[in-house]
Amino acid sequence: MDTIKYLEWRDSYQIGDPLIDAQHKRLFELANQVLLSSGATAINEAIMLLFRYTREHFSEEEVLMKSRNYSGLAVHREQHNELLTRLSSIAAASAQISPRVTDDIHSLMVNWILKHILEEDLKIPHQQVI
Repeated sequence: MDTIKYLEWRDSYQIGDPLIDAQHKRLFELANQVLLSSGATAINEAIMLLFRYTREHFSEEEVLMKSRNYSGLAVHREQHNELLTRLSSIAAASAQISPRVTDDIHSLMVNWILKHILEEDLKIPHQQVI
């Protein structure tokens, strides 16, 4: 029997912007909802919630980057589009419900943590919280 690979949020994943950090934490919660769901309907609904929230988060993050004149916005936006494409592919595959769907979600989130949040999002200038 396979064990569920729960994604644990760690404070070390914070980039220093309270809004973005809260959104990243919510993305973990939604990804875990996918991983913990069972049955085709529940998995599909959880993936769609994750996809919609991810799209909203990326949009808000890009507005923030633009407002702070972040020079890496264009490249960052391309990375967001690539991640959305991958998530969309996973969502499409969820129609066939296989163990690969949760493995793919887990892999995407781990890659996102290691590559995107910790390397790319840390480059976004953030305002000091007083």
